[in-house]
Amino acid sequence: MMASPRGTFPSPLLVAAAAAAGRLGELTLPEMQCWLRARKAPVSGKKAEVEARLAALLQARPEAAQAVAVA
Repeated sequence: MMASPRGTFPSPLLVAAAAAAGRLGELTLPEMQCWLRARKAPVSGKKAEVEARLAALLQARPEAAQAVAVA
C-alpha cells in the first residue's frame, strides 16, 4: 500500500482502502493519528489501540471515511 507523503494529511481514500482491505495496520501511527485528530477523536495510545479506535470509528460511522477540511 502506498503511504502518504511525509507531513501530509493521509488521503481519505488511503484510509478507506486500508479499512476495506482489512489492512489498517499498514498505515503509520502518525497517519492514523492525523486522520483521527481531524475528526476530533482521541489519538493517544499504542499503535494497536489507535488502530482499534480507527476501525471502530469507521465501522460505527462509515461516512467518517469521507474527507474533512483541515484548518
